[in-house]
Amino acid sequence: MLTTPHYTPLVDDTDAADPLGTGALVDAFYRSVFPGINNVVEFVRIYAAICWMIRRIDDTAHSTKNPDILALSKAGLEKIQLLLTWYNGNNGVKGLAGRNRRYPPDNSRVTLSFEKIPSERVARLLEAEPTADIADPGIHYLTPVQYRPSLEGGLAFIRESREARGTYILTAAGKKLADAYEQAISGSKWCDWLADLNKVTTCREEVAEMGDVLDVRTPSQQEREVFARAYYPEVSEDVTGAKVPYRCNGITLVLRALEAEQDSPREPEQHGIEVDAIRYTMARGTTLQGVAVNLDGLEEVHGWWMNLQLKELSRLALDSLSRNVASWIHDAVTDERPRRDIVACADGLGERMERALPEAHRKRVGSYVEHLEDQRGTAKTFYEAGLKVPALRVEEMLGQLLKVCNFSQRTPQESDALVEAYKALVYCAVEARQHLSNPYVQQTVPPVDRLSLQTLRGLLERFEDERPAAFLAHIVQFYVVLLHFTVARDRTIQARDGRNRFIFTVGENGLQRVTAKGPIPNVDLGLARFRLRQALLLLAQCQFVETADEGKTFALTRAGRLRLVRGTPDFGFSAAA
Repeated sequence: MLTTPHYTPLVDDTDAADPLGTGALVDAFYRSVFPGINNVVEFVRIYAAICWMIRRIDDTAHSTKNPDILALSKAGLEKIQLLLTWYNGNNGVKGLAGRNRRYPPDNSRVTLSFEKIPSERVARLLEAEPTADIADPGIHYLTPVQYRPSLEGGLAFIRESREARGTYILTAAGKKLADAYEQAISGSKWCDWLADLNKVTTCREEVAEMGDVLDVRTPSQQEREVFARAYYPEVSEDVTGAKVPYRCNGITLVLRALEAEQDSPREPEQHGIEVDAIRYTMARGTTLQGVAVNLDGLEEVHGWWMNLQLKELSRLALDSLSRNVASWIHDAVTDERPRRDIVACADGLGERMERALPEAHRKRVGSYVEHLEDQRGTAKTFYEAGLKVPALRVEEMLGQLLKVCNFSQRTPQESDALVEAYKALVYCAVEARQHLSNPYVQQTVPPVDRLSLQTLRGLLERFEDERPAAFLAHIVQFYVVLLHFTVARDRTIQARDGRNRFIFTVGENGLQRVTAKGPIPNVDLGLARFRLRQALLLLAQCQFVETADEGKTFALTRAGRLRLVRGTPDFGFSAAA
């Protein structure tokens, strides 16, 4: 019998990722520009080795009486995936699926299966409960967050068999990539062992000798060429799907921006171009030194890319404001303020922001608009004006907001974050107005656009002669607090997993944080942003660019310049086919 209260630890089930749902549109733009890749794919040999193993599984099944295709697939695919990560992880390669698995620390032999080489999480669970039945294979290359979407639908090297889930069939492109890998490893002493699905045990010393078949840093020339034909095809015969034209246009924009950057005056010691320099040259259509990017035939993807930079800025502004809301609620509860309703929160943050503005911009929203337009001068857009006025560059606005958005509570940065979010939203609204004549800068993208450029323009027109506090209060009330309630509710209903997705809600006494203890979650630009870097890394594997500084800078190679000259297929023909 319990005579005193018995407390158990609180399990925090909060899932606060993307609390306003603004990430969906950013992700959609990246998928549109770079369909077929995500923010992790990087190595051609991983694609090639998996394709080759799928063929070995098929060959083994055809040569075996009454084969168990599921067992063969499991054995072969787990074998090749574990070996790729084991060898390359031991050689310092980063970004590998399953890098945290419990590989043997010594030279003992082990079976190459997900069960015998579990993830760190599963290993800890089994240490606590050895008889536990845990059906968790851990992260591997054929999961939705790794290479599978790219292997399957994206670049169309494989497709899942309709007869047995978890088994795969090679496409024509996949067969060519498997051929290339076969040719690359045929002279290795490990080739026959790797092909034998009955040989699934090895040890650390043996794996260390398998570099000629496993090293992802050195794919063969044929592997590179076959992959390049699928990734960035030159002829219609290599086009594998309806989305390939979009990827080709996106890659062409990347390469042309890189070409313009390299044709611009540079410091003698500068050997490559940083990813963000490429990113914003793609958006401006001009390098900061004034060298124009060739945009012929790329008007649509260029418009999408310009739009994307504005959406990333407005998204960060809204997410930053969500931190201000959570901080206001925390202080209101701590200070026992008499009002904690939504309007009090919105008005309080608006007034705090207005007090922190320069005096010249406190009376009217239009005063800051006029300040931006005066800086713009005769240029038509901020993208154009940014060549001469650094303060008008979208990357400068983003940088200023990034400095303060993850403020510490009750510090001057908290007010600075409000000011920078306000400036960013007004900037995006004015720039949207300046792009009305460009049909490729979409002013609204239903249904995933939570605060469209069209809506933002409308709010600017409505509040241009009002006080800045009123503008920000409206944004906070309707596009932060109420939007968060809608997004969190819809996700909870859809998922039906019992997890909490609210970071704040309305209680008996007004607004309250759902998790009252602990720091307010930080905000960032999200993982989708890395797709540009991954696109460049794959281009480096194709030898169209070269990379340095651990993938931080890139330079167009001679092969890349020649590839730009050769161009892309007649997509009107390939799409119809």
